[in-house]
Amino acid sequence: MLRIAICDDNADELRTATALLEEYLQTKPAVTAHIVPFCSAQDVLNAASPFDLYLLDVLMPGMTGIELGLQLRQRGDAGLIVYLTNSAEFAVESYQARAFHYLLKPLQKDSLFPILDMALPHFRQRSNAHIVVKNHESVLRLPLHQIVYAELYNRAVRYHLTDEQVVDSVSLRGAFQTATAPLLAEPEFVRCGASFVLNLEHVSAVKKDGAVLKNGHYLQLPKKACGLLRAAWLDYWLAEESKL
Repeated sequence: MLRIAICDDNADELRTATALLEEYLQTKPAVTAHIVPFCSAQDVLNAASPFDLYLLDVLMPGMTGIELGLQLRQRGDAGLIVYLTNSAEFAVESYQARAFHYLLKPLQKDSLFPILDMALPHFRQRSNAHIVVKNHESVLRLPLHQIVYAELYNRAVRYHLTDEQVVDSVSLRGAFQTATAPLLAEPEFVRCGASFVLNLEHVSAVKKDGAVLKNGHYLQLPKKACGLLRAAWLDYWLAEESKL
């Protein structure tokens, strides 16, 4: 299920955007989504978990949509951002936050629906990528974007997921590196030391002795590995930005 956030300090425009999104989803029966409206940027930042798509008003009191987008990116949020603005002059600023697009108000379905159509393949690609993990009870399909990190734990691979769930594999017969090779084949995953594989999408900062995750947790890591992790993290986000 997609999570969509709409943020606008104007109640009428917030209702209009919400109604248009609901109308769009009615035309896509295969797509399920949870829409959450917000009237302030700070409320978005205080949300318990990230969103797949953000529709953000640019001009809001306290914190602008541009500032909100930059803070989301600084903490590692990779959700698509579409800005809503009364003036095209903010188009250049919007790309500072690696915005997917911007739309002029008043918001209309003739302009919004094509942008949502462009966004859907991105969500499908991200949600379809997965690995298969066998544990002691069953065989599980873990979407890659839900894996925050994997670690070697009691001779098994322990997967930490975005919903705080922990999944342990069966006991390893080979090396941890071999077991996590499917993750390391993807550009967003990087090995950190001998016992950790991190998803760079979920890393908001790298310190000298660990990583700050965007769920608020701090992961202690080998100090020697943190320099390589920081370089990989910066390279990854620079590459993502260059795609825009």
